[in-house]
Amino acid sequence: MSVRYRWYRIRLPRKDLDLRRLLLGNPMREGSTFGFRRMDGTSEADTFRFLWRVSVVLTRFSEDYEPTYERLESWNFVDLSIVRLSRTQFLRIENPGRNLRDLMNALESIVGLGFSCLPVIFDTVTPDDFSEGVDEARLVGFKVVGVVGEDLVARMEFASKNGIDLKAMSLLKGVRYKVDAAVFECSYRGLRGQVSIAAGGTVRLAGQLTPRLIHLIEKKLPSLTNKSHAESE
Repeated sequence: MSVRYRWYRIRLPRKDLDLRRLLLGNPMREGSTFGFRRMDGTSEADTFRFLWRVSVVLTRFSEDYEPTYERLESWNFVDLSIVRLSRTQFLRIENPGRNLRDLMNALESIVGLGFSCLPVIFDTVTPDDFSEGVDEARLVGFKVVGVVGEDLVARMEFASKNGIDLKAMSLLKGVRYKVDAAVFECSYRGLRGQVSIAAGGTVRLAGQLTPRLIHLIEKKLPSLTNKSHAESE
């Protein structure tokens, strides 16, 4: 079973603010539109479940095929973890939906003016980025977008069970390209795992090594993220 993750770098308006304490102070209450619940026993990071109310309009038809409308109240949820790396804080979102607007609006209302949340965008990732924490890391698949002419763009996809050596690929020599997605297979003490990293920031993890791979990714987040984040400091 694979799990998708996204990371966001957060900024608080004041150094004395504790995001964990703010989330604990806003649980789900009767009549509230959203709330946070701490999840115990999940990881070393502070993990919470964000819940928010949603309304669904149900359409019914009578025997004469006349429509009637009924509004139903429901709930959505997403799990998030606070990850602290030196002086920088990140949010790790598990299985994020296409739209995290409700979560971001809730965080902004709790923290106040000056809160910001920037998505982590991975620039370049190679097997060497995982070599320190696993026995073996192989690039087994990747997609590239390259410019091969003044107005000609190529999209190419490569895959190999035995691993891919980018330096040995003559097809890409002389081509200006960027990696759009990369898939790595990792092994450590007999355990195996797979990590798929998209340039847009979505990371899909599968296998028994998932907890370790999460740790390795988060350990290197400052060096793996796009340089534009550092320029925005």
